[in-house]
Amino acid sequence: MKIKKAIELCKSRKQLVIYDEHTKDGGLRQWCSDGAASYLMLGAPYLDKDTISPLYDISDKVVISQGEMIGYDTSDYCSDDEVVVPLPVSIIHYGKTLQPLIGKSGAVWINAQYLLPLADDKGLRLVVRSKGKTPFVVAMDGLFAEAIILPVQTDDLMRELHKLI
Repeated sequence: MKIKKAIELCKSRKQLVIYDEHTKDGGLRQWCSDGAASYLMLGAPYLDKDTISPLYDISDKVVISQGEMIGYDTSDYCSDDEVVVPLPVSIIHYGKTLQPLIGKSGAVWINAQYLLPLADDKGLRLVVRSKGKTPFVVAMDGLFAEAIILPVQTDDLMRELHKLI
C-alpha cells in the first residue's frame, strides 16, 4: 500500500483523521482516514496533527483531527470473515464510481476510489466483517489488515436500477 496515495485521497476529501490503535501486544499502530476509509500507516514515523502537515504538504483547507481507533476488528482473522471479490464492472452514481464486491451473502458496494492506494498490492484479499454492527470491508495483505472501507448506502441506486429493468 502506498501511504502517500492514501493521504492524497484524504486531502482531496478535505478531511484527515489520524487514528491510534493500541494492539493486543501493547504496540501502537496508526491509521489515516477520511471518515469512510482508513489506511494502515505501516513504516511511517509516529505522526500527530501538527507533524503530518509539513511532512505531506497538507494545506490549511484540510481539517485534521486525531483519535483512537475503536469499533473495528483489524486482527488477522475474524470468525465472520466473508471473502468478497470485485466484479469487473462498476457504476457511476452521483459522481462516484461504485465498485460491487460479491460474496456468499450478496453484494457490498464501495467507492472504487478507496482501492487506489492498494492497487500495487499483489496478494490483496478483501473480506467483509460485521461483528454485530454495520458491515465493513477489510483489505488484507497476507495476514495484515491494510485498510478498512465502509460500504456505500445503495438504497437509492437500487431503486433507480429497478426502474430501468
